[in-house]
Amino acid sequence: MEKIAVLIGSPRRNGNTEILANAFIDGISKQENSVEVISVIGKKVNGCTGCDFCYRDNSHNCKNLCC
Repeated sequence: MEKIAVLIGSPRRNGNTEILANAFIDGISKQENSVEVISVIGKKVNGCTGCDFCYRDNSHNCKNLCC
């Protein structure tokens, strides 16, 4: 059993990207894989600023507090 993350980056709900992703998910779910679907619709996504905060924090999570 594999753990698989599916990232859907299209801004359109129920668009072609989501339809294709769902077909992929249906196929891999039949093989008893663990699937997590992550959609970025409505989420604020920023790029890395290189502040290295994630290395100073023991949890290694980016807080993006320095910028």
